[in-house]
Amino acid sequence: MMEQAGKQEKRLTKFLSEARESDERISSAAFLGEEVENFDFTDLECSHVIFDGCQFTNCAFTGTAFYQTLLRGCSFSGCCFGSTYWKECQFRDTKADGCDFRKSRLKSCTLNGCFLRYANFFEGVWEKTDLTDCNLREAVLSAMRFSKIRLERVDVSQVDFFQTMLKNVDLSTCSIEGITVSESLRELRGSTIDAAQAAVLAKLMGVQVI
Repeated sequence: MMEQAGKQEKRLTKFLSEARESDERISSAAFLGEEVENFDFTDLECSHVIFDGCQFTNCAFTGTAFYQTLLRGCSFSGCCFGSTYWKECQFRDTKADGCDFRKSRLKSCTLNGCFLRYANFFEGVWEKTDLTDCNLREAVLSAMRFSKIRLERVDVSQVDFFQTMLKNVDLSTCSIEGITVSESLRELRGSTIDAAQAAVLAKLMGVQVI
């Protein structure tokens, strides 16, 4: 296994080196079962790339742009995705707990079965993006901009939504216990919740429901 992993990592290193020497682009490539640490992917462009069952540890993706890229069954630990741009990308069964996504932008993306607990999306933008069966527990989603997003069975318990307007966001299938919003609850104006969630939010206002 170690020999195989080494060969796989060398293959990704080769792609990265070639990209640095040419147009800073990785395109039409597929990587299976890569295990890489301390890689520098900053300011690259990845287009039509598949990462399948890959593990990344302490890698830097700051400023990288991803187009029509698939992340399937991948794991990211200690990675930085600050100021990244994602367009028409798919995240499937991928873990990025605690990763830094500050000021990142997701446009026309889908996330399914992903773990993004404790991740930091401060000042990010999600546009025309769907999340299904994802876990964002205790993540930071403050000062973000949402436009035409869909959340289906997403755990946003104890998420920080401070200064993120949730207008037109349907939260009725989501877990929202312990979320952080402003005292006026203005972030929740225009959002959709169910009766049970209304009782949860009443507690934030100091109202006792009997």
